[in-house]
Amino acid sequence: MTRSPSSVNVLFTHRCLSVHLDVDAFDPVSIKWFIQDQQLPPATLDKGLKILGDAFPDLQRLCVVDVRKANLEAELCTLVGDSSAIVEGLSSDRPSNLKHLDSISKQDQNGDPGHNNYVEKNDNTGTLNMVNQGLLSENRDISDHGLSYVAHMCHTLQELELHQCSDESLHAISACQNLQLVRLVGSVSDFYCCPFTDIGLTILARSCVRLVKLGLSGCEASYDGLAAIGQCCIMLEELTISNQGFHDGWIAALSFCSCLKTLRLENCKQIDPVPGPLEHLGFCMALEHLQLVRCDLRDAAGFQALMLVSSSIRDLELQDCWGLDDETFSAAATCRRVKLLSLEGCSPLTTAGLETVILAYKELQALRVVYCNNVKDSEISQDLALQFCLLKELKWRPDAKSLLSMSLTGTGIGQQGGKFFKKGGPS
Repeated sequence: MTRSPSSVNVLFTHRCLSVHLDVDAFDPVSIKWFIQDQQLPPATLDKGLKILGDAFPDLQRLCVVDVRKANLEAELCTLVGDSSAIVEGLSSDRPSNLKHLDSISKQDQNGDPGHNNYVEKNDNTGTLNMVNQGLLSENRDISDHGLSYVAHMCHTLQELELHQCSDESLHAISACQNLQLVRLVGSVSDFYCCPFTDIGLTILARSCVRLVKLGLSGCEASYDGLAAIGQCCIMLEELTISNQGFHDGWIAALSFCSCLKTLRLENCKQIDPVPGPLEHLGFCMALEHLQLVRCDLRDAAGFQALMLVSSSIRDLELQDCWGLDDETFSAAATCRRVKLLSLEGCSPLTTAGLETVILAYKELQALRVVYCNNVKDSEISQDLALQFCLLKELKWRPDAKSLLSMSLTGTGIGQQGGKFFKKGGPS
């Protein structure tokens, strides 16, 4: 049946968040507005969380997409402020000395056209201030935050996944003293921009000291935030960092995580461009498993610093990481206690670079090499072949061509003049 253009819908999905788009969503700006229009208003979300807290005081697991829009000030600065203007800060208080009311008013997220968010410009300082008429005191009072209410009512809450997380959100959950598994998602490309910082991580570290597993995505944190987590959350065993990672120097803070066993870097555009002098880096002595998934490893200095801090690991897994050439991968030879080495989709790596690291691993027991196209069977040396014989587990599929030749061995397929079918059908 022919449908009108207005009835055409596209479902835009990222993990647990789904948004319906139509033909009017043709660029990032319009897509962002469609996402915002379909989000719950803060007042509605708070009301629902309070009902949840009253109804289920024994709640143990919770996932919330917090739509308080802590990033609204950044968007308004883009729309209102000139790119050359100096923006000192944003505040929800109305200063008494404001002389000029500048552009735009937006309908408030509670759905009431009478509630408008205004941006005011101070002629003296050039500071932009966001003012929410009618809901100013409610939004500023952290006790009215729905997450804060759940934190005070649900003392048994152990697992929390929080999207669009901000420093305010982390302040709100500070009463959750029994949290053990936490996943925090700040900014997600083309969906929302709401990063949390070292301030929020410090609040989380000091209040939720029983953390065992922590996932951080889309944050603007650095050495200070991770150091606070390591010093306060002494039972932390697993840490996942994704989406650009931390700011410069965060690797040095890993030494504070005394019980950390698993570190996973996922979708990081860089490791740590400025890790500092290697002689000043500590060691994460309890770390056993290091996983890098879809990371840009052209940052040789950051990768070298990470290998040095993680020198005691037992398992090293690199999956679909680009930029991993022989020179960069040679830093992995520092981890001499590795028992499992897994490489998948690391195309720049050659057989010579792989051999240099493998021969340095005297305790290696398992090796997996999959889809590393520059690793060739014909280039395997006798020393490397001997090392293969000592392994307990070997998965060797460096490229599709080698896999194809192995799978066709003995079948007669692919041989010139070979016959597959006989008269009367296959035997």
